[in-house]
Parts: sequence; C-alpha cells; structure tokens
Amino acid sequence: MVENFQHMVHSICEFFINSKPITLVGKKKKMDRPNVIFILVDDLGWAELGCYGNRYNETPHIDNLAATGMRFTNAYASSTVCSPSRAGLLTGQAPPRIGITDYLRPNSEWFLPLDSGKGGFADNELPEDTDFRINPKILTLAEMFRIIGYFTCIIGKWHLSGYDKKGVKFGPEKYGFDEVRISEQKGIAGGSYFHPYTKIDPNIETVLGNNEYLVDRMNYEAVEFIKRHKNEPFFLYLSHYAVHTTLDAKLEDIKYFSKKRRNFTSENLIGLKEKLYFKAEIDKFFSILKEFLNFKKIRKYFMIRKRWFRQNNPVLASMLRSIDNGVGDIVRILKELKLDQNTIIVFTSDNGGESRVTQNGHLRGGKSFTYEGGLRVNQIISYPGVTKRNSTTEFPTINLDFYPTFAEIIGYDIPKSHKLDGKSILPILKDDPKAEKLTKRILSWHYPLKRPHFLGGRSSAANRKENYKYIKFFDDGSSELYDLRKDESETVNLVNVYPEKADEHYKILKKWVNHVGGKVPKGQVL
Repeated sequence: MVENFQHMVHSICEFFINSKPITLVGKKKKMDRPNVIFILVDDLGWAELGCYGNRYNETPHIDNLAATGMRFTNAYASSTVCSPSRAGLLTGQAPPRIGITDYLRPNSEWFLPLDSGKGGFADNELPEDTDFRINPKILTLAEMFRIIGYFTCIIGKWHLSGYDKKGVKFGPEKYGFDEVRISEQKGIAGGSYFHPYTKIDPNIETVLGNNEYLVDRMNYEAVEFIKRHKNEPFFLYLSHYAVHTTLDAKLEDIKYFSKKRRNFTSENLIGLKEKLYFKAEIDKFFSILKEFLNFKKIRKYFMIRKRWFRQNNPVLASMLRSIDNGVGDIVRILKELKLDQNTIIVFTSDNGGESRVTQNGHLRGGKSFTYEGGLRVNQIISYPGVTKRNSTTEFPTINLDFYPTFAEIIGYDIPKSHKLDGKSILPILKDDPKAEKLTKRILSWHYPLKRPHFLGGRSSAANRKENYKYIKFFDDGSSELYDLRKDESETVNLVNVYPEKADEHYKILKKWVNHVGGKVPKGQVL
C-alpha cells in the first residue's frame, strides 16, 4: 500500500513538473478499478479470426475471449494506417487534430506536415523542439491511468515518433508509460522477428532459447509483467509488431499450415486463390531467372513466395498462432493469480489488413484505403461482470472511444481542455438502452496524401452516418456514397441516385475536417 501511494504521489508530482493538466477523481475505490490489458495487432485482416468466420487459421484462445465477452462487427480504427490510428487510440482525439495523418516514416526522423514547405525528411538528429509528434501536453491514455494510481507498461510497437541516429528520442516513457519493453528503435517493416532484434535493440538477450521469436518473447514479457504487478492495478498495452509485412514465423508452424493449406478443400479455397495471381508469379519467377540465373536465388523465391498469399496464408496463420498462444498464456496467468474477474481484456487491430497478404472478407480494399476493408477492424472486449458472454454488437464504434470509456470505468474526469472526439461505449458493454443514442453519431476519417499510398490508397476523407458511408477523394474531386446496410462491400455508388444525401454528407464532412484542423495537399480539393 505504501509503495502504491508513493507511486501515485510520484506520478502527480511528475505531471505538475511537466505542466500537464491533472484532474483527480476519488469516486472509485482502488479495489473497484479493474486491470486493463489492451492487445493491439498490426494490420490484422478483418476476416482472419475464427470468431469472424475464418476456417483456415487457428485462433482458439482469441475465439474463447470472444465467447467470454463481446464481439464487435462494426468497429473502426481512426485511420487506415498505423501511426495516426495509434495516436487516436492513445488520445481519444481525431488524428488531424493531433497533426499525425500518415504513418511516421521509419527511415527519417519525423513526419513532415503537408504545409511544412519542405520537400523531404531531415537527416542527423531530431530537434528537441520539433512539433512533429504527439504534443507532450496532451494527456495520453497511459498518463490517465497513471494519475489514477495504475502502473502502466507498453510491450512492443510505439511508432509515434521518428527515429534519428540515436534511436527514438520521444518514446513511450515520455507519454505516461512507467515501463517500456521490446520497443523499437528503428522501423521494423522489413522484418526483425527473430533474435537478435537488430531494429528494436540488438542488446536484448534471449530468455526463450536459440532463435527466439519476437511474438513469443513479447507474450513472455506480458506474463512476467502481470506476475510482478499482481498486487496493484495495472494498464498493459501489448502492442504487437505482427502481422505486419514482411511476414515471418517459426518454421515448424509454417510447415504445419502449408500442409493444411494443401489439404484444404477446394470449397474453402474457392478454387485456390493463388490461381488469380498465376501470371504475376510466373513473370516474377522468370525475372529472377533472367537477372540472377542463380540456384540459391530461385530456391529462396520458392521459399518466400508463400508469404505473399492473399488467402489462407500459411506464414500469417503461423504468426497468428503465436499471438493466439500469447492470449491463452495471459488468460491462464490471470486465472492462476485470481485476477481474471477483475481484468478487462481488449483485442483489436490498428487498421485493416494489407491486401497483399491478408483478407478482409467481403469488405472492399485494405490498409491505406478509406473503404471498409481499410478502416474496419476486429474488436473483442471481455469485461467480466459487465459484458454478456458470447455477445455480438453491430453498434458502430471507433478506437477514439477507448479513451472516454476507460476514463468512465476507472473514475477519471477528463478535463474540459482535453478536446475529445470519441464517446464512451460503456452503455454498449452493459447492454444499456442508452446505447441507442450512439447509433445517431457520425464517424469521420481524414487521410490526406500528396501521392497515392504504395498499397493503392488515395488522398481522401470519409464519414459514416447511420447506414450510409460517404467518401470524398481529394485528388480528382470525385465522391462515392454507399448504403452499408445493403452493400457492405461498397460496390454500388449511390451518389447520383441520392444526390441530396451525398451533398448532406459532404457538407458535414467538410465542416468536420475544418473543425479538427485537417489540411488538404496543395493542388487537391476538399
């Protein structure tokens, strides 16, 4: 008790020193405050989990989490790419309000705003006074928990500041996390999934033996954290790097799922999806032959090509198996320590799946697109004593909602100075009639790009009001309108069918973009 009190006092003093707004609320007793474990997967496709209908991947522990809690079918990220979505999650504020609307480049120090007037990215070291990161005066989710007396920890991916020669200068420890483990010092998009973790920290020593796998190590760290802090309320942010490309997994698992894929029925494979890419694969193969005429290169080609299957991907399935095992380990240790009934577990993704390697089911597009496949995510919340077991909700939500939801749960009054774009979804979790009010809300996204994303996404903004989804493309001024109730795949553009509704959405969207400080690239039009 003394240690916890000292920790709380330390947190309060630290926040006053940093001139951050503090509002303490003592309505909830410490014993009433649940632990929170937030598991975030990177680029997970909407249709990859068993509880979302997938019959190839094996995710029994995640599926069981859904069976003990609530599964969301209309949950959204606040952006279609990583950094802005994570910024929105940690602040409850729309990404353009924060100033991060695209992913922060891993090979440069910081992301330059659209109106910076500079043509590229900086070299050498990140200036101390740069604004190209989350404003340190914004109270993050972790800081909120810490003020109330929680011990906070992030394990894994941060991606909310750039990297200079010395690594991450403005990392998680500056934004409310008491403990930071396995967090990157460089962008790891090219892959750093096996020890030594050269792009995270090459000095990290193994604890799981030779050829230690990153996902397994992160799961191990999560379990050890829970053991260390079993006697105090904690907020654990388990932020996986997986299943981000380049995909990589343990060889034994890849062999297992490769065999399973070969034995999978044609009904499930829908005629083997890779046939659709036969010509592209042949062209790629012969280009390698022509350029290298090297047996090792050819052999390597055949070894890695399975990493780019779009449907029933054996490498992605293997990565998911490791993530799923970690969920099982976490639930198991919570039960052993008798913490399971006082711990909220959230499982979700930062954005839609990357279309080259994953599947978003019937949803159109993927990561980088403002279509449903890029914005809609898996979301499971298990809150013992609150969420009904094996329940499903169609209420539209966005990851900005976690900030006010957790604030309400732990008894924290958000200062009026903190501009909030999310809504508490506690009524949904409680199956409270008040949740009906949330059906009238408007969800909005702003994704400005100077040039199309390498995955195909275009500069655009979008909003959803009840069942209608509207998209405005900045690059050519075109717009699209879809009735998601009848057409979740966004195949029939209704702009010319319902011009008045499209115009209504456009006016709402334009007003919102201006309200949150959104900017449009030069030469493009909102």
